[in-house]
Amino acid sequence: MKSIDPLFNAIPHQSKGRRCHFVKELIGNIYSGDMTLKPRLCPNQICDCHIGYVHLNDLGLDEVFGEGILERRLKMTN
Repeated sequence: MKSIDPLFNAIPHQSKGRRCHFVKELIGNIYSGDMTLKPRLCPNQICDCHIGYVHLNDLGLDEVFGEGILERRLKMTN
């Protein structure tokens, strides 16, 4: 995969409580009224999705992607 996308990260990271939409644990049903919106920690031990691990400060991906961090749009430098 690195030959196609050199920034692809296949190494799982500690989730450190950051929750994304790839969590399989259900939090309720929006239509039945049994869902309460509140901050929730991630129940996963590791994170291997871009949305989850892209915000880990020690990876420095904000320096690579800048404003396009979620879209993986490379930061333009002058």
